[in-house]
Amino acid sequence: MRYHLRSEHPSLYAKLVRTSTQSKRQREEEMEEVERAEQEAEVQDHCTPKKKRVCRKLAESPDGQGNTIDRYRKFASSDRRQLDYDMWTTEFLVAGSHPFALVDSDHFRQYMAKLCPRVQVKSASTFAKNKVPRLHDAMRAELINTLMEQLAGTSGISFTSDMWTSRNRQSFLSITIHYINADFELKRYSLNCIPFRGAHTADRISRALDAEIGKVPVKRGSRLAAVHDAAPNMKAGVRKSSFGLKSYVCTDHRLQTVLKKAFNAPEADLANNILKKAVALSSLMHRSSKACEMVEEESDRLGVPYVVVIAPCETRWNSKYLMLKSINTIAPALVSLQEKGTDLGEKLELFTDSEMEMMKWMEKVLAKFDEATKIWSADKNPTMQEVIPTLMTLKWNLRRWKDTVGNLVIPGLCQALLQELDKAWPDCGSSELPPRMSHFLHPHWRGLFLKEFGKFDSTVKELIDGHPSTNEFNSKSTSAPSRRTEDSTDFFATVADDAEVDALDVLASALSDSHGETAVEKPPMELEIATYLGKPKPLRNVNVLQWWKDNSSSLPLLAEEAQKYLCITASSTASERLFSASGNIVTDQRYNLDAKTTQMLTFCQQNWREIKCHGWKVETEMREELATQVVGDIPSQADLAEAGASGSSSGRPTQSSQSAQDPFDSDSD
Repeated sequence: MRYHLRSEHPSLYAKLVRTSTQSKRQREEEMEEVERAEQEAEVQDHCTPKKKRVCRKLAESPDGQGNTIDRYRKFASSDRRQLDYDMWTTEFLVAGSHPFALVDSDHFRQYMAKLCPRVQVKSASTFAKNKVPRLHDAMRAELINTLMEQLAGTSGISFTSDMWTSRNRQSFLSITIHYINADFELKRYSLNCIPFRGAHTADRISRALDAEIGKVPVKRGSRLAAVHDAAPNMKAGVRKSSFGLKSYVCTDHRLQTVLKKAFNAPEADLANNILKKAVALSSLMHRSSKACEMVEEESDRLGVPYVVVIAPCETRWNSKYLMLKSINTIAPALVSLQEKGTDLGEKLELFTDSEMEMMKWMEKVLAKFDEATKIWSADKNPTMQEVIPTLMTLKWNLRRWKDTVGNLVIPGLCQALLQELDKAWPDCGSSELPPRMSHFLHPHWRGLFLKEFGKFDSTVKELIDGHPSTNEFNSKSTSAPSRRTEDSTDFFATVADDAEVDALDVLASALSDSHGETAVEKPPMELEIATYLGKPKPLRNVNVLQWWKDNSSSLPLLAEEAQKYLCITASSTASERLFSASGNIVTDQRYNLDAKTTQMLTFCQQNWREIKCHGWKVETEMREELATQVVGDIPSQADLAEAGASGSSSGRPTQSSQSAQDPFDSDSD
């Protein structure tokens, strides 16, 4: 047949040869691919001869059959592709706060079978006990390396810390770190969410803080500050730290206290009564679906947007503002129902027209506090320099409304708020070092509001006297003798003998330059401050860090001070966000999640965007898997002794004794 085709049909014969050659080459490539996969997984030495023959037969099978069978052959546990899928699944579970039980569900396994049939989906306990710790350790190592590289170029570090109790009654202590690197970029990382068992005493908090901060490669001479809530145990714990942490109470926590005390003050009784009626309405709307339906139908009829009334939270003051805002949105519907005499339920007394007007004013007042909270809680830019200007703006608006609004509610509320603000921040916060220094280092303000409270000169003096360069300058100036810049005999020495000049003009000109005084050199910091104050002012919304980066060459000492003080956050919102993430992890469906796993998941999730490393070295895991397989294949001494006893009693070697002789050459499979 071949001879006939070659002689009578040469074109057809050539096509047949090409097809045969291509098929042979394809089978050889498939064989090489199988062998390469086995070599990558390093399982060649652990496959029995029978398994090797099966793999070879799969590759040498006809077209289509080998690929189909090989497509469903599961990866070995030490196969790099299997370990990659394990790592990707771990990242999916951690980044999305998915429960570990998801991998045991049928729909997930069906999805993975369609996506890649060769992948073995590990159990939930494997991910929780093996994979997540690997991811956590890899990300923590990457964080430490990043801190070692960047903290060497910074002069100040700020920490935030707070305590929190989860749904399953487990307590945690959060620690976040903030600093400005050499490129004047504000960096934030979550250091840890430490399980905190036992009493929350100041000594135990101090020891926990010291243990965690001790892991940070802090540059010698760096200024360390801690922002925390107003709890006495937290304040005392920060003060007792062996690292000399400078304590600063969170502005948002202070604002919470200010509003709580102001609404309970006698001057704000009328405002407090309206607030209580609003809370009662919110409580009814959250309990009664009938009331919600009635308000929603009336809103649709009037063409008013319907929103759900926000329920107030005792620990978050802005929830009251959001509650008033939502009620004012559906106010026309409530007024219409009131005119119709409609009972929403529980004989709830709705608002009168004057009370509705007062609620709008209360929302307007609290909106300014909400703006202040957003400014102080910003995460991408420095915030401490905005404390004094924001407080000045708040007080100016409150004084204006107290004197101009012609009703009985708002003036009393504004008066109570002003009193509490003065108690929380005397002199608008200018008496505290971080806000004062940060305000002076703002390129636009440059300490302008410090003059209002007589703190400008003292701030400049504190910057000059507290800088190491001033001490060096003083030590040198005391050892060097003072000298006059010009002597009276030198005034005329520069004048030619035949020049026609007035001697008094020459003397006056010389004195105008030297003033006849001893030359006094100034400290480097004082000279830089004079240069800083003489520079053109940028706009108010200037990028503070970018401005200092651009001027760091001409103002190196002040740029270092800017790194030191601008990294301090005005609030401990970073710790609050960390706990919010933990609350999304420890849900009602994951009530039994242990504290250690919660700690690792929170750390990974909060640093997911900041740390570029989102996995671990698969090669290390491959070596561990192979070592585990080798150890598992070698029988123990007890197994050998038992096999020898049974073999001697039966008179023939057993399978165990055979495998003990050479565990890798068995062809029993």
